[in-house]
Amino acid sequence: MRVRTPCRVEFQTRHGECCRAVNAVSAAFCQLPAGVLPWDQATCSDQRQRACGEIHVRKSDWLLNLLMAAGVALLVNENVSAATVLSNLGQPSSGTAFIGTNNPPTGANLMRGETFTTGTNAQGYQLNSVTLEMSAANGNGLGDFVLELRSTDSFQRPLTAIGSFLVTANPVTAGQYTYQFADPNLVMAPSTRYALVARSPTSTGTTASQYAWPNTFGSGQAAPGWSFGGPWSGQEGSTSWAPLRNGPQKYALDVTAIPEPESLWLVGGAAILLATRRGGTL
Repeated sequence: MRVRTPCRVEFQTRHGECCRAVNAVSAAFCQLPAGVLPWDQATCSDQRQRACGEIHVRKSDWLLNLLMAAGVALLVNENVSAATVLSNLGQPSSGTAFIGTNNPPTGANLMRGETFTTGTNAQGYQLNSVTLEMSAANGNGLGDFVLELRSTDSFQRPLTAIGSFLVTANPVTAGQYTYQFADPNLVMAPSTRYALVARSPTSTGTTASQYAWPNTFGSGQAAPGWSFGGPWSGQEGSTSWAPLRNGPQKYALDVTAIPEPESLWLVGGAAILLATRRGGTL
């Protein structure tokens, strides 16, 4: 059976032989009375066929084409879905990095950094979230917990903040805490070193008041091209950072690889080509 778009009025009257339908279904689709004779290509010119709006696609083919196009779209979407690219959660701890006041009368609040290197996706990555594995905090003067994404220098030391995470709960008790990245438009470049920096600039008290972020020498899991870096120690108000020797901090990083522009065209182009592969028009 052939399916047609609605025929123009002038061709229904002047070229009725080109707008004939097969049965009541196609007749209604083409706005013609039921019971007329089937399509007769031998008596119609190509121009009149086009004027009558014939689409050379059977109904069964049309459904198949749509399903195939949807499959292509799902395939492309799967390639750009969110993924955990780094994780060493659950590994045995080898030490703890403290964030906050260490010696309130004489020292500035401590900051802790953890570096990592992104994968090789040419268009870069969207940072979705990070999950930290934390030990119990201590002290009576804890301030808010702050977590930032920072660039790094040629020595892999943390530099200035380029984004922050939404800390919905301070990690006071031991456990895992997932924080969403605040800026969905920020793109991390491929094969580039970045740093997660934990701070608590408002922690005070007469004794140490600190959040506790464990380290591990355990083997974490890294997606192809991605790698763990190392931990760093800094102080509020200072640009100096010193490396720590206890292995990477314990965390998991979730990102989305930004697709190539050609991948986005593939979805739309495949839908059109598949839906019209018998030579018709939409």
